[in-house]
Amino acid sequence: MAAGTAAERSEIGQLGAHTRWSQVADRTAATAPGRAALRARFDQQLDPSIIDPDQRANMIDHALSAWLIRERRTRRNQAADIAATIAATLSQTEPSNADNN
Repeated sequence: MAAGTAAERSEIGQLGAHTRWSQVADRTAATAPGRAALRARFDQQLDPSIIDPDQRANMIDHALSAWLIRERRTRRNQAADIAATIAATLSQTEPSNADNN
C-alpha cells in the first residue's frame, strides 16, 4: 500500500504501532534489545582505558543524554526552517489586505 499524503503516512505508522503493541504484553522487555544496542553504541565510543563499570555506565548515560538533546535541537531547527519556508511561500501567494480596502 503506497501512501501519498503526510496524513496517510502518519495513519499507516499509527496502524503499525498499535498493531505491534497490541501483540506485546511487556513493552519494556520488547524494547530492551534496542536500548541495549544504543547503549553499546555509546560504550564503543568511550575511552577503553576506563574499566570501572559504574563509571562507564555513568559516562554512557551522559553521552546518551547529550545525543538526545542534539537530536531534539536538530529536529526543532528543521521544523522551524520548514515553518519559515511555508510562511514565506504563503506570504508570496496571498493577496495583501491593502488590495482589499
